[in-house]
Amino acid sequence: MHPRLITRFAQMGESEFLAQAGRIVSAMTDNPQFPEPWPAPAPAIGVLTATFERYRQALDASATRDQIRIAERDAIRTELTTLLQRLASYLEFITHDDGIPLRSTGFELRRSNARHGGHSGPLDAPSGLKLSHGLATGQVELKLDRLEGAGSYEVHTAQGDPLIESNWHYALVSMSVRRILLDHIAPLQWAWVRVRGVDGQGAGRWSEPASIVVL
Repeated sequence: MHPRLITRFAQMGESEFLAQAGRIVSAMTDNPQFPEPWPAPAPAIGVLTATFERYRQALDASATRDQIRIAERDAIRTELTTLLQRLASYLEFITHDDGIPLRSTGFELRRSNARHGGHSGPLDAPSGLKLSHGLATGQVELKLDRLEGAGSYEVHTAQGDPLIESNWHYALVSMSVRRILLDHIAPLQWAWVRVRGVDGQGAGRWSEPASIVVL
């Protein structure tokens, strides 16, 4: 069975779609496997990034449950979905469904249950998560141990009870574990951070949360 990119985003909740789109944008930015420019109708990474940021902002604005804001959010989500689907079609075409470069795209792959390297099931939780203060107000720097099999690392933050799942919010996706910098976190409060690895079949298990008082 040839690996194919999963582009059925309709069943995803808003936070899950935001995280998945963020993984793709991060993975495709300066991706050496797929140098730009990409031919039409594949979107340029600048267009994809800008649309993702518009969706993130619209999602935040819709938290008030204002129906106009929700309609704006949904319209931008549809626009972003179309761009992601066009990109996926180009990636599958140029790789001839080769799963090796496709694993670097941030998309999840539709394939057999066996993971690359013979492992099955989700990736293990990352270990060694450590937090420190950044140079600027509201910055937190994190480091963790490299997780075998992970192509990227998804970071969520919470300010509030970390046992309440709704307090957790997508922060960013990083391709490296050496130095990950979080910006614009409310200062003089406790911040919680958790990380999970992502490979071609999706996200793995969450790390144990770590906390720090933000300066």
